[in-house]
Amino acid sequence: MAPPLPAVPMPSGLRDVVAPAASRSTPLALSDETRRAAAAALPPPGDQAIGWVVAIESVAAACQGIALVAAADASSIRTSVGASQWSGCRGVDLDAMRAGARVGQSWQLAVTATLVGAGRAAVDAAIAALRAARESGTPNPAAQPAVADAATAVDGSRLLLWEAATTGAAAAGHLARLHVLDAVATALSAVEEAAGPDAFRAGTALDRLRRDAVTVATVLGGAADAREALGARLPS
Repeated sequence: MAPPLPAVPMPSGLRDVVAPAASRSTPLALSDETRRAAAAALPPPGDQAIGWVVAIESVAAACQGIALVAAADASSIRTSVGASQWSGCRGVDLDAMRAGARVGQSWQLAVTATLVGAGRAAVDAAIAALRAARESGTPNPAAQPAVADAATAVDGSRLLLWEAATTGAAAAGHLARLHVLDAVATALSAVEEAAGPDAFRAGTALDRLRRDAVTVATVLGGAADAREALGARLPS
């Protein structure tokens, strides 16, 4: 299995905020104090584009909901508290975030970074499942190729995201979004193959990861829009 890119460290100001909340059952409940701390720990959007996406990705690997809330607050997108509009990311006002897509490129990069973090979490969970199976004496070699493919796909999405953040090119952002949508689907499939039935136990971390990732990809991912926008920017 090809080694993944180095793990992105979570900003120190976010560790104490994310760790307690990430393990809670949905719906996600964040106090005003926690929301302020999470938003304050992120670099200003647009000023340090690489730092912005790296921070959001690292938070999303622990909890997609917190990453989105922090990015929305830092982007001045007004959201309500305790929204449960969708089956995943319950407690996060995804409708307001979807409407806030017009705020600019930094928010689009934040959504893509959140999806990269979700893919990274799925790959990590799949690797952990393979390791646990091996240690228990019931190795699952058949799942290893799928996990390797998922790790490669997620790493590719990270590189495309970093390029989009560096260049600021809209086409690069659309390409990164399209790539990560496929990468997340690949990673979720890999963790399901590696973990087996345990990936579908209601209320578990894997169950929440899958529901949250699919919801973010469906509601905020915008594959059709990204594909159309990318096509409009490619030479004919």
